[in-house]
Amino acid sequence: VGDTVLAGTLNTDGSLVVRVTGVGADSALGRMAALVEEAQGSRAPVQRLADRVAAVFVPIVLVIAALSFVTWTLLGTPDAGLVRAVAVLVVACPCALGIATPTAILVGTGRGASSGILVRDAAALELAEHDISVVAPLPREGETLHRALGQRFAIFKRRGGYPPELDNLDHLFQLGNVLGRIHRVGSARTFQHRWSLDPDRMARQSREFLSEHFVPRDLQEAYGTLALDCEQAAGELLSGLTAQDLQRIHGDCHCGNILWRDDTAHFVDLDDCISGPVIQDLWMFLNGDLHQREQQLSELIAGYEEFHDFDPRQLRWIEALRTLRIMHHAAWLGRRWDDPAFPRAFPWFGRERFWSDHILELREQMAAMNEPPLRLL
Repeated sequence: VGDTVLAGTLNTDGSLVVRVTGVGADSALGRMAALVEEAQGSRAPVQRLADRVAAVFVPIVLVIAALSFVTWTLLGTPDAGLVRAVAVLVVACPCALGIATPTAILVGTGRGASSGILVRDAAALELAEHDISVVAPLPREGETLHRALGQRFAIFKRRGGYPPELDNLDHLFQLGNVLGRIHRVGSARTFQHRWSLDPDRMARQSREFLSEHFVPRDLQEAYGTLALDCEQAAGELLSGLTAQDLQRIHGDCHCGNILWRDDTAHFVDLDDCISGPVIQDLWMFLNGDLHQREQQLSELIAGYEEFHDFDPRQLRWIEALRTLRIMHHAAWLGRRWDDPAFPRAFPWFGRERFWSDHILELREQMAAMNEPPLRLL
């Protein structure tokens, strides 16, 4: 009683009463399938290299085949010309260059999934290919998933460091530089299966889940009313968010996911990449009073715009996005509470003090969402 049942579970004996908490893409099986599809649809560096070579190689082979046919035809033996042209195509086999690499990726991710290994998309490798310092899996012979002693594994370069100093304007300028480059690469194409930043999923669904499963009874009314007000206020601020504002971003860009060493920011933990507005990767570096935050923001954007354009209207979304993150993070903990690792890692979650602090934080966010947006100095 009370155990979690995943989609695809087989009941081999007796009866079972199950309450559905997620369907379709929201189920664990659906998320696993989406990960495999995303990995198979991603274009790793080796595949893009093969595509570039094929873009030159295939036309050359076709031209040579055509010249062979024309030459032998002019010599009076069109049958021989046709044989030579076909021979050129068969021997060169230009189609193989474009088919072999994506086929290898499909087979590799499929075999990994069959072994219980879910491969993330090639976003980290794509960034590394552009000389952006991300901690990406090391490819060997064109592959990042290896096998030894019956086990599959990935290899990452050992990287040490410490969080950036947010009161150091030089650090902020460099962070803006790197994020501008990351977003420039991210804007080149779209994710196929990853989530997009969705206020309804992050606010309403989080509020309803927490109210039903975790919020203490004596705080239900206070939490429910306040969370609904926050949801509506965030929705109004984000009403101008359109599909054109969404692009591939890091998604969880905070100091804990950056290793600063030798005046370089090394980005880690790209497993939360989503499609969202670029300001989502910037606002978590802001802290302090109003003037400090505006100064920090100005340095970030100054570095950012050296590589990628920034739309100032996104500034009014900062507090709404912060509110969504607060609500979503609490629900994220709750949805994974059956994992034995979570109570050990987050022992404070669900206690009375947690809910008191959470409600206070939401009240502060309501006030912040009613303030004028930050300015670029």
